[in-house]
Parts: sequence; structure tokens; C-alpha cells
Amino acid sequence: MKLSVRVRSDGQDHRRSKRIKVFKSADLLVNGVRSRSHILNVSVTGAMVHTPTSVLVGSMIRICVAGLDRHGVVVWKDGSKFGLRFNRLIALPQIHALQVENGQI
Repeated sequence: MKLSVRVRSDGQDHRRSKRIKVFKSADLLVNGVRSRSHILNVSVTGAMVHTPTSVLVGSMIRICVAGLDRHGVVVWKDGSKFGLRFNRLIALPQIHALQVENGQI
């Protein structure tokens, strides 16, 4: 099931915060089971994640990547990708640290 309101009929992206592309390996903890995943993009409010692990919309998840440790809820799913809304915001310097570590800036 795909639940998303990323783009409205006027073609504009109306997200709460700007997404920054990253491609970073991450550990995902779903129902006590750890799996390897990748963060594809991140913002102060959430992330898009790719994982071989089955997740359901509404699932609570813990994600750990490069010193960043956040809990969140799955808000949409499309195949092996899902949107994660963090339970608390990430500071912009932490996002930029992910980019620097990944060699993107």
C-alpha cells in the first residue's frame, strides 16, 4: 500500500521540510529484529529508507546511522522503500555531517 501526499495537483512539492539526498547504510530495528538498510534522503523531520525487511505503515522503527539514532513511524510504503517520520527533529548540522561523511559536500 502506498500512502503519500508529496505532490499536490498543482505539481508542487509541499513537504514540511527540504529533503537532502544521501545514500548511507543504516541499521534498522523493526519489532526487535535488526536489518541492514539504506537511507536515500533525509530531512529534519524524516527520511526515505530502502530495506529488504518487510515493514507496515504505522510501524514504529529505530534507525541508526553514523552516530544518529532516531525512532520514528512508517508513514508510507512503496515496495522496498518507505517514509519514516522521526519522533523528534534532527538538527541540520547532523544532516550535513551525513553528507560530509558520504563525500557529498
